[in-house]
Parts: sequence; C-alpha cells; structure tokens
Amino acid sequence: MKKLIAMILAAAMLLSLTACGSTTADTAADNPEAETASADASAETPPEKPDGTPPDGANGQPGTPPDGNPPDGAPNGQPGGFGGSGEVTQGTSANTISEDTTVTGTSYSSTGDDENALRVDGAAVTLDGITVDKRAGATSNTEDGDFYGMNAALLATNGATVTIKNAAVNSFAQNGNGVFSYGADTTVNISDSTITTSADNSGGIQTTGGGTTNEENLTVTTSGNSSAAICMIVVMMPFFLFALYEKNGLPLEKYLLYLIRTCFIRPKRRPYMTYNLYAALEKQDRLDREVHRIVRKT
Repeated sequence: MKKLIAMILAAAMLLSLTACGSTTADTAADNPEAETASADASAETPPEKPDGTPPDGANGQPGTPPDGNPPDGAPNGQPGGFGGSGEVTQGTSANTISEDTTVTGTSYSSTGDDENALRVDGAAVTLDGITVDKRAGATSNTEDGDFYGMNAALLATNGATVTIKNAAVNSFAQNGNGVFSYGADTTVNISDSTITTSADNSGGIQTTGGGTTNEENLTVTTSGNSSAAICMIVVMMPFFLFALYEKNGLPLEKYLLYLIRTCFIRPKRRPYMTYNLYAALEKQDRLDREVHRIVRKT
C-alpha cells in the first residue's frame, strides 16, 4: 500500500510538470500576433541618446570602486571557503609527521587550544598500536573545527595517506573530533581501533573537503551535544523500521498494535470455549416433544 501511494504521488508530480510545460508551449503557439508585434518593435529605430556626460561604468567600462577594504573571502570577488574562515584554518599541531614513515607503539597528546594532538601532512604513513590523546583545549571557531579539522585529535591533510591499525584515539576537548580526513587526495584507512570523544561538538570520524575515510572493525563512542553518530542513528532508525520492517505480512505499526493488545490489554488467561450446535438441536427437540405431549393430553 505504501509503495502504491508513493507511485501515485510520483505520477501526479510528473503529470503536473508535463502540464506546466504544455501550457507554456501552447500559450506561445496561440499568440502569433504577440510574436509579430515583438519582431516589429525590434525593427524600429532606437531612440536618440540623452544629452549630458554618461556616468561611470557606461559603455561596458568598470566604474570607480568604493572606498574601504574588501570583505573577507577569496580575492577578485570570489566566495570564500565553505564554513568557518574565508580560508582553510586548521590551527597548530603538537606533533606533525610530514615524511613517509611507519610508527609503532607511540603516544601523542595535546592540551592546547586549536591544536591537533597528531597531524599527518602530505605523507604516506602507517600507524600501528599508537595512542592519541586530545586531553584539553577548545576551538576558537567551531566551523573551522567541523570543516577543516582544527582541534581534532588526529588530522590527515594535504593529500596524506594514513593507515591506522590497533590504535586508541581519545578526545576530551570541546569541538575535538577524533579522526579527521581533510582535502582532495587525502585518504585515511583505519581498522581494529577504538575512538572515544566525550565533549560537545565532537564526532568520532569526520571527512570533508573531498577526503576519503575507510573504516573496518571500529569501536566508536561519542557523547556530549551534537554527537553526529548517535543523533543520526536515533533519529533515522525509527523511520527505517516503520518503512521497511514486515513480519508475517504485517507492517511494524500493526504488528506492535497486536503485540500490545496481546501482552498488556487482553487478559492473560482466556479459557477455551466452544459452541455445541448439536446440543442445541437436541435441546430444541426435547422441547418440541414436551409440547406435543402437552397438546395430546389436552
């Protein structure tokens, strides 16, 4: 039934769009006089130019720019970067790896504001059995933290390729995301690891700016306000269940209704009772015979 309703709505929308297109085409075809008048008007001689000196910017030339400094953003009037500052702002890093290497069993920590505990910058790095702790420090701009990786525990950026195995990443900082992958050609492959964030606006895994993150066999625990993983699951799961779940041909809402009736509304003990139609016929036959005996006596 739900699929049928969705198909009917889609067909109605398609028909309405088709009708709008047909109406526009028919209007243009039914008014040839309007087209002729437009053509005649374009063929007339344009009016004479008014007297006086043209203002700045006439004849396609740029006018005089206004006084003052241009607004924040990219040069030449182009818009700035998405979210946060007009440029990519990632803050500082307590530890930075910028050369290809393999690191095993090392611990990295940070307590500073706008600071990554570990940053991998444009290098191919393998991290095995490491511990990353972002113990404290807040971000000065939550959008820079959400979009560019400022204040994240572990940040991969500038085309870095990072392979993480058997790691523990912990963040207790406000807007301190756990593992952050930013920028085109940046790839993070993480497996068999744990990620824990406990402050506000801190996600377990974040990927923006064209980066790539591949995860396998992770334990991600987030808490605090705006925990993206928990909010997404809590909000979307009921809709998926009601839309897709069926049992014995019943949608979820009807199945839950019958379950509630059986377990909570109706009595627990319901004796089995039958109606013996043959006994009723025998009773009626006895009554008929009694009536006949009474009639014969009288």
